[in-house]
Amino acid sequence: MNERHDSEAAAIARADHADPFAYLGPHELEGGRHIVRAFLPGARTARLLDHVTETPIASLEAGGEPGLFQAILPAKPPHPYRLRVDWGRGPVDIVDPYQFSFWLGETDFYLFREGSHFRLYERLGAHPTTLDGVQGVVFAVWAPNAARVSVVGDFNIWDGRRHPMRRHSSAGIWELFMPGLAEGERYNCPSSPIRWPSSPNRHRPPPPSSIGRRPINGRTMSGCASARWCPTTSSR
Repeated sequence: MNERHDSEAAAIARADHADPFAYLGPHELEGGRHIVRAFLPGARTARLLDHVTETPIASLEAGGEPGLFQAILPAKPPHPYRLRVDWGRGPVDIVDPYQFSFWLGETDFYLFREGSHFRLYERLGAHPTTLDGVQGVVFAVWAPNAARVSVVGDFNIWDGRRHPMRRHSSAGIWELFMPGLAEGERYNCPSSPIRWPSSPNRHRPPPPSSIGRRPINGRTMSGCASARWCPTTSSR
């Protein structure tokens, strides 16, 4: 691992990476090889499988930072793929969010910047959807002055390092598709996040009375996302 990737791995582990999609997930190397990286704090082992056939593809090895795993493949991995992760209580299958492309499009960004996007309620917030045949929930947040925005909730033990979002700098919008989530999941809000004293990226779950429930395509889901703001801005 070269110096650049050493610094990127450290930034992922600190939740400070400016573009997590540029490091995590699948990436092409020289000679047609590909590398798949995943950040799985606390995991003991991880294997890459074909999502449809469950055919084992490769074992991921521990990377340069605790929680980072990677596998170098001779060819492009199947899409979608899943990871079979052992956190010490038996294997759990997850579909890697960092293998998916954009949900929002250039038309959304153009209309948003112009101030004429009259269906933002269908694009921002949390929406159950299907991408590449995988069901999940896509999160989109407008936070133009945020240094990092992550999705946190019961599904990732409220750890802000695990699911940093993708930033669309032209519009100040952040998004992330989370495979496997469904209606009723709790997730935290960006305003006044409460930190665990022992971990600056661990968020304390809000009490049920403080979680807003809003309709999503005729369904309900709780909360929003967590954000880390630039030093020159307010987190109001």
